[in-house]
Amino acid sequence: MEPDEEIEFIQSIMDKGFHYDKVNDEYVRKWSTETGPKESILEIYKKQWDTNQWKQLMVGYGDYVFYEETVND
Repeated sequence: MEPDEEIEFIQSIMDKGFHYDKVNDEYVRKWSTETGPKESILEIYKKQWDTNQWKQLMVGYGDYVFYEETVND
């Protein structure tokens, strides 16, 4: 991703409700149920500095990653 594209990408995920987590160096938003037993998952976008690619992750209980995909340009 070119620098201008990366800026646009970050802005687009922030517009969707993601916030930057400085501790883990990633963009996160939390999904939770409104009925029944309260459950929640984290949707994460994280830049892989060694490959310069972005990953989208879905993380559930016990930090279990149940979905992972490389974001294409």
